[in-house]
Amino acid sequence: MQILDGCEFFPEIGIDVLIKKSLVKVDEHNRCLCMHDLLQEMGRKIIREKSMDEPGKRCRLWEERDVHHVLTKNTATEVIEGMVIDNKRCILEDEKIKTTQSLV
Repeated sequence: MQILDGCEFFPEIGIDVLIKKSLVKVDEHNRCLCMHDLLQEMGRKIIREKSMDEPGKRCRLWEERDVHHVLTKNTATEVIEGMVIDNKRCILEDEKIKTTQSLV
């Protein structure tokens, strides 16, 4: 809710509408917001099609290879609104991002 509110998306209204349209569900403890995998994939496909060749021109990045490309090739643009980075798998070393299966 805080993230959506910070982006001025009016989360109370928006999430309620999405629940009523059966596009998302909230768990019984109001801690987890879930959507169907197919709906999530459709949204990702729409974002991906906006710029097939250059991920830095997309508004959201979630695939590791796209995030890596944008950060190492310095191709980020002002269009990017969000980026998913699994900090448990990434380490920064000599200005290059290397991924590991697990950090112990």
